Amino acid sequence: MASDSNRDKGIFINLSSCTPTRLIEAAETIARTHKRHSKNDETLSAASGPDNFDELLKKIKRGGRNELVKIAFALTRREALFLLTALKNEDDSFCDKVLAIVGLRRQIFKFSLFWNALVLSPENKNLYSLTIATTSAGGDQKRPGTEGINMVEAERFFIKSQPASFIDGLFILYQNKKYILSNFCAYYSIHKDGFLHGLMIKKIMTGYEPEFGRLEGDIQIFSYLTKHLSKEEAIQFAGKYFSQTPDDAWNELILNYFFHLLGTPSNMDNWNFVTGPVLKKLQNRYSIAEIRKFFDKLDKDNVRFNFWQKNYGQRFTNAYKFSQINAILMYIENIAILEFANIGNACYVYKAEFADLLIRKFYNSSYESKLKYPEQALFRVIHKQDWQYEALARINSAIGNKI
Repeated sequence: MASDSNRDKGIFINLSSCTPTRLIEAAETIARTHKRHSKNDETLSAASGPDNFDELLKKIKRGGRNELVKIAFALTRREALFLLTALKNEDDSFCDKVLAIVGLRRQIFKFSLFWNALVLSPENKNLYSLTIATTSAGGDQKRPGTEGINMVEAERFFIKSQPASFIDGLFILYQNKKYILSNFCAYYSIHKDGFLHGLMIKKIMTGYEPEFGRLEGDIQIFSYLTKHLSKEEAIQFAGKYFSQTPDDAWNELILNYFFHLLGTPSNMDNWNFVTGPVLKKLQNRYSIAEIRKFFDKLDKDNVRFNFWQKNYGQRFTNAYKFSQINAILMYIENIAILEFANIGNACYVYKAEFADLLIRKFYNSSYESKLKYPEQALFRVIHKQDWQYEALARINSAIGNKI
């Protein structure tokens, strides 16, 4: 291993600021240099594989666990090389078997062998996936997908020479649930490579499928994106996320990010990329989040929050927190309920149209009295003992009558 490492140190080029054209030229230079440095005839003879290689492939495809063990320990280095290059046109089942063989014979599947195979088959996405999976450090070896990429080795051997294929390989692993992208995202959020960022973002934006990954994988991808996306790109990502992810699987961190970025989903200028049931769900989730934040600041006034959440949690369509007044408007269909922070206040129930007028006129006011219009209110409910029964009856009546 030491000789491989020493040899390889001399053939890699610092490409951190290269253009795409320069990357391609550098990849070709690396391949030519690697040919000159190679000392054995197994390296780059792509014309023909070892004798009986086709028979070996058939045995692997048919073989069970015991047969794979026998094949692994009888495998020569030359056969191992051509086995890696044969992955190009094979399915996941075959790739999994090769991965098992690699695990059994780590001593011959060294970095240099993977690099040789990549030079032979530079567009082999399955090979990139296998290389990433097997050049990992840490994690629980009994649980595929928990490993972390050894980024120093991965970068040294192939990220810089074939970045697009490397990212394709990452996504193949991600989609097969063998690897999540968290290590990549964490590493490249620190080591800023603009060209690689561009490729990664483009791939995520065109190929992201939430159901393929575990939740923590989605969060890592999302955290990476928020550091590098423009607002327009973030909106494009939001459209894919909310259309492809069931609402019961929406993550609170992702929701809060988009609520912070775009504001209330009731503002269709910002949220015109979602419609119908998805929009209604987002409006409801936004409302609940705002109402929870409002009451959480009031010495944990769980009595009021629990009442609104229990009885109308699924029916809220919007919420508006005044910037200078400690008060919130909670919309339910055709009405809006005005609650104040101070529990001595009554809650006022207005028509939704009048509540909209209050927001336009007094959004920056600091006087509570500006929001209290008993003559315009449908009714008030004073927070005295058992106020919940009166509120429930009168609000249900107002909603039912479609005022």
